[in-house]
Amino acid sequence: MTEYRKEIARIEKTFLGIEDHGIFTAVLHVSYGGAHQGIGTHSIKRVAGRYIPAMLKVCHVDSWEQLRGRTIYVLFGPEDKSYYRPLGIESLPFDGSDQMIFDDIFAANDTGNALKRLVELKDGPRDAVYETNKESAWQDARDALAEAGL
Repeated sequence: MTEYRKEIARIEKTFLGIEDHGIFTAVLHVSYGGAHQGIGTHSIKRVAGRYIPAMLKVCHVDSWEQLRGRTIYVLFGPEDKSYYRPLGIESLPFDGSDQMIFDDIFAANDTGNALKRLVELKDGPRDAVYETNKESAWQDARDALAEAGL
């Protein structure tokens, strides 16, 4: 298991929408008790169906609006002493220590993983999770195939 340096932070505000360069983005603005930082500032157009639910799960909330005020760990590489590149977030131990590593969400974007996700969805139960993930799984597969030129 990868070791991370953890810094405790409070989510002060959030942004979910189209930023000024026209990019669909989700950002958590956190405070470390003096210093502030925006984390998760990625284009999430192709991964929103995984990125947003993972963020909500780690923060133990049901909606984006409930993120504000939550306390989390922000994860950095063990040698990164500068707060330069947050690698993910983690819930506090009493909340279950769930973890979201940003690169893991984006690595799942290749064609094989997109198609694997569709097959898992097809073979799984037809419940609320299925309905929630169905459209994003199909869109991810379409995008991955288009990007691969297929």
